[in-house]
Amino acid sequence: MQVLIRCDASESIGGGHAMRCLALGQELRRGGNDVSFAMRTGADMIGDRAASYGIAVHTLSEDDASADLEATEDLAQQLGADWVLVDGAVLVDNLAAPLSHRWQVLALDDRGFAAPPGSHFHVLNTNVWATPADYSGFAPRDLLLGRDFVLLREEFHDTPPIAGQPTIARLLVQAGASDPTGFALRLLDSLEGKISSGLAIDVVVGPMNRRRTELE
Repeated sequence: MQVLIRCDASESIGGGHAMRCLALGQELRRGGNDVSFAMRTGADMIGDRAASYGIAVHTLSEDDASADLEATEDLAQQLGADWVLVDGAVLVDNLAAPLSHRWQVLALDDRGFAAPPGSHFHVLNTNVWATPADYSGFAPRDLLLGRDFVLLREEFHDTPPIAGQPTIARLLVQAGASDPTGFALRLLDSLEGKISSGLAIDVVVGPMNRRRTELE
C-alpha cells in the first residue's frame, strides 16, 4: 500500500504534527507499506529521521490553499497513493474533504468538527477527551478516538512501567520543537520556590525555540 502524509512543522505551529506523523509512518513501514511525506515547511527538521525510517520527504512550495491542494493531488497521483493522511487544523480544513473524492483519507485532529457535506473520510483523535459527539455527521466506524490509538514511535514501545511510588530526583521539561507560547519558561517560573533543592531539572530546547537564552 502506498501512503502519502501531508503535514507541516514551523515555529508558529511547532513540530508535533510532523513528529506524530513520523510515529504513524514508522508503524506503516513496519507493516510493509510505502510511506512518503509532503511538507511545505519543516522538511529540514525531520528529513534525516524520516530517511532512517525509509520514508521519503517531498517539499511543496505552494503557499495558498488552492495551490496546496493541487500540489498534494499531483503528488498523490504521481506516487500512486492509496491513502492520504492529513495532519494540522488548517490542512484538515482545506484538504481532507476534497482529497476524499479521489483517495481514502485519514484526518489527524485535536479539535472536533462536523463532517463536511458530500465528503467521506476517517478521523484519528488520540486525546482522552475525544468522543463521537465531537464529530457530528461521521459514522462511528470512521472514527478512531481516544488513548487506545495514541501514536508512539518505536523507541518508546518497550519502555517498562515505573513500579510503586519512586522518589522524584530529576525532572525533564520538554515543550516541543518551538514552544510558540513560551510554556517551558512559564513552567520553570511557576516551580521556583516550590520544589526540593535537591531536584535536578533538565530542559530540552527544540530546534525552532527562540527562547533558549531566556531558559538558560
